[in-house]
Amino acid sequence: MRHLLPFLIVLSGIASAGDPDTLPGCVLWLDGSDVDGDDVEGGSFASGTTWVDRSGNGASAAQLTAARRPQVVPAAWNGRSIVRFDGNDFMDVLPGAFGMLNGVNGATIFAVASTPVTDNNQRVFMVSNGANSGQTRAGLALFDQFGTSIAGIGDYGAAGRRLDTDGFQRVEGGTINLGALEQYAATFDYGAGELGLYVAGALETLGTSFQTPGPTSATDSLNIRLGADAALNALRGEFTGDLAEVIVFDRVLSNAERVTVEQYLHLKWFTPSLGVNYCTPAVINSTGSPASLSAAGSSLVAANDVTLTADDLPQNSFGYFLTSRMPGFVPLPGGSQGNICLGGDIGRYITNVASSGDGGCLVLEIDLTSMPQPTGSVPAAAGETWHFQAWFRDSVGGLATSNFTDGLAVSFL
Repeated sequence: MRHLLPFLIVLSGIASAGDPDTLPGCVLWLDGSDVDGDDVEGGSFASGTTWVDRSGNGASAAQLTAARRPQVVPAAWNGRSIVRFDGNDFMDVLPGAFGMLNGVNGATIFAVASTPVTDNNQRVFMVSNGANSGQTRAGLALFDQFGTSIAGIGDYGAAGRRLDTDGFQRVEGGTINLGALEQYAATFDYGAGELGLYVAGALETLGTSFQTPGPTSATDSLNIRLGADAALNALRGEFTGDLAEVIVFDRVLSNAERVTVEQYLHLKWFTPSLGVNYCTPAVINSTGSPASLSAAGSSLVAANDVTLTADDLPQNSFGYFLTSRMPGFVPLPGGSQGNICLGGDIGRYITNVASSGDGGCLVLEIDLTSMPQPTGSVPAAAGETWHFQAWFRDSVGGLATSNFTDGLAVSFL
């Protein structure tokens, strides 16, 4: 697999400044790590049947028939949950979102998926404005054999049409690494007549004879489906594999915008977690859960791109991050205000720390060249292990006025 993306954004746990819906035109966002859409990782389908759309566009996908419903698999990829299709499963987007690609000049579709099999015509995500696959407007597929190939050759592709009566066209590219997660993006520029396919952030194939230029048909879709062809008159094109995330925009993103979403997906699904948690679990706070600390970025000192995230904090609580070169464990009196998990001299980050806002998290980008006093002003060096913890206000209920996350040990190279 190719993972070529540079790191330019900060991933703040389940919520981030780089979230897809911060860009205009996000009309569908199905996140396998948060299928119930509550902004907390994990969980199960809402009401046992529905994969909740996080875009706010009402594009949730559902499957009422248990035998046709894919399964949520916890901690399947990079410690995150995904949705697994067995070749007999599919989910349909709710009708309220059927106008998402109606009368638009372009679309951008992202998917993170894997398959262990070479079955032909596996439909990952399809938008159809008719009763059969011949009227598919836009989609991503694996081992596709439908329609006319206008560019490229390979195992994965993007396909669609501009008008209801146009021919079905596709571009293809690359070789699938069976059983491995891969990141795909497709840009449907109906106005310019171009269809682009990107894999792991790199342009794979560009078809410049995609339809005649202009906006799409003004007819609504009749079905939008995950895991099979969008045809209503027959089930075919079944997908076998894991689907981690699908994101749709009703316009062609600029190169910078597309890269932003690709970096968000790459950091989330392909970057190993950084650090080892200890002193766990933390003491439960007023949210009913213990707060946890995680890190993203690189363990290379030279990269200097470590980001700390404290999750599951009370709403709008103030806090800051602590650090030391030694671990520790000191339970605070009363058993309700957490544990100090650091030992020796302890330094405090007092800059770049914001209140938790509506995400229930604190985020800090660490500058390894200037670690805080009193741990010393000497920059972090390769071979050292630093220990981190977050303190936060927690004044809702009970006698506790503050609490702590668990500890996190990060070893630098």
